[in-house]
Amino acid sequence: MLTKYSSKGMTPADEIPLTVSNQDFLHGGNDDDFRRLVHSLLSFSARLQEVRNTFGVYLGLSGTQYTILTSIAHLGCAKGVGVIQVANHLGLSAAFITAEAKKLEQSGLIEKHANLSDRRRVLMKVTSEGISQLASLAPIQRPTNDALFKALTNEDFDHLLRLCDGLMAGAKEAESLVKHLVLAQQKVAQHEPD
Repeated sequence: MLTKYSSKGMTPADEIPLTVSNQDFLHGGNDDDFRRLVHSLLSFSARLQEVRNTFGVYLGLSGTQYTILTSIAHLGCAKGVGVIQVANHLGLSAAFITAEAKKLEQSGLIEKHANLSDRRRVLMKVTSEGISQLASLAPIQRPTNDALFKALTNEDFDHLLRLCDGLMAGAKEAESLVKHLVLAQQKVAQHEPD
């Protein structure tokens, strides 16, 4: 079992197994910096979600509905965007997008029309009311987003964008892997004698 190593001697925390085995992430034989990174990302993510939720509340929506609305606006342009494209963009299920889009449609913020290239599917487009609502948020949104990312230079921003693409691919893989490993471990535990 991989455990932490400290040149200053063992402490109770050093008896806890390492949380990562990739040597690139182990500084001085421990995973302290890796855990600090994970906790910083979790903390940033929580604040980012709270900002998103507050944007949604301002528009009378949930944070998720706000995100779906902005995704439809940015992905759809003039012709509209399909449910599957929005679902893939946000990493959510098509069924969930369909249900939330129905609420946005009932609120008059989006409209749906037949996809001329595939009549089985619909395209979603933000209405003029939806655009007006998003425009009303901009004076709040711009300074908030500037504050969120003020630590980044243009070069940092471009680098972070590239890193996020790789992190998202790794996150999808890790999500599948952890479910598989937990299930396998539970099966092993069920067959162990008491």
